[in-house]
Amino acid sequence: MKIGNPFRADCHEAARLMSELADGQLRGLRRWRVARHVLMCEICAPIYRGLLATIESVRSLAADRPPPSPSFVDDVVTRIRDDQDPGRG
Repeated sequence: MKIGNPFRADCHEAARLMSELADGQLRGLRRWRVARHVLMCEICAPIYRGLLATIESVRSLAADRPPPSPSFVDDVVTRIRDDQDPGRG
């Protein structure tokens, strides 16, 4: 049984936990280990930066889009029903 260094994450652990780190879900020593690794590793650092950029892009897309109108769901349901029953509408 291989026991890893408790103060140092490896690429496998960092890859497995990168999204949790980006979402702020990691805590304590695990957070510190993974954050330290992704900031220092020449392989993981660009992957992590790409993940953060992707998350930011997705968030900005959602922020730019206005909320749907209150009648949106009703309109969609009506269209689906009309498509299923050609005699309606």
